[in-house]
Amino acid sequence: GAGAGDRGTGAAFTARLRVYEETMLDSTRVHCDCCRCIGWHHHPVTRKQYHFIIHSDFRTDLKPELQGKRICQLCTAALPEKEKVCTACGENDSQTSILDYQTHLMHGMLHANGCGHLKRINGREAGSRMLSGQQLIQIWEKICNLLRAREVSVEDVSQKYGVEFRLLNPVACGQTWYGTYGYAFGKGSFGNTAASHRNAAERLRGFPLEAVKADFIAMAASTSATAGAGAGVGAVA
Repeated sequence: GAGAGDRGTGAAFTARLRVYEETMLDSTRVHCDCCRCIGWHHHPVTRKQYHFIIHSDFRTDLKPELQGKRICQLCTAALPEKEKVCTACGENDSQTSILDYQTHLMHGMLHANGCGHLKRINGREAGSRMLSGQQLIQIWEKICNLLRAREVSVEDVSQKYGVEFRLLNPVACGQTWYGTYGYAFGKGSFGNTAASHRNAAERLRGFPLEAVKADFIAMAASTSATAGAGAGVGAVA
């Protein structure tokens, strides 16, 4: 179990960590897609891999707007409670492996060769009632240290207000959120390299806030003028 404090009362909260053993004989995935993405496709296929999961503690009954609904475990869309097939992703999550769920608070995987992947961290902003993202990744770090993991990858796809967090956090803190825990640039997409990523973060960090503010003011003024012109045309018509 992993302990944490209740934000409201200060009472202790215990989260249960479950470990699932996946063997290649029973798995439908012979090759690891995460290894392929990070460039470890040359690694030999291991016979076993272990999934460390803290399941979601999210409850729809605590959200008035979600009464009579449930959350799709694959795409996190809200749908009527009796619906089996999600209208957003078209999948039936009850017929899908629990290892593919997107709603776990934490999901890390270690191959038998010592390499692994942090597949998911869903803190308070992503539905966790008690555990923060910092607490969850600290649990994962302890697991990796105790089991002497060799290398661990993570795909940083998190966003803040529609902006990639891997670019937003370096502007404020000088490095990515995962970078504070020792993760470094591994492999980029669409020709993105470590140097181009670093240069983009440095340019964003050096961009004057006054210029950003001026752009937003100009955008707001343009939007108001367009709306006003549209209203005038409608009145004449």
